[in-house]
Amino acid sequence: EAQIAKALIKRSHVTYAVFDQTKIGKVSLFSIAGLSELQAFITDVPIGPELQEAARQHEISLYVADEQ
Repeated sequence: EAQIAKALIKRSHVTYAVFDQTKIGKVSLFSIAGLSELQAFITDVPIGPELQEAARQHEISLYVADEQ
């Protein structure tokens, strides 16, 4: 699955990372995309200051989903 996702990212014009609060601060065994490859984060809660700073440094937009 990771290899398919990487191939799709290479062909895309815009790449979003979509994750919920359970993924924030976790470490994975593999990486699908680096921060430099992302244009935006979409998540369900505001992210912490460390991830906010990383997003700012890489010019990644942040979108917090509304519960409605």
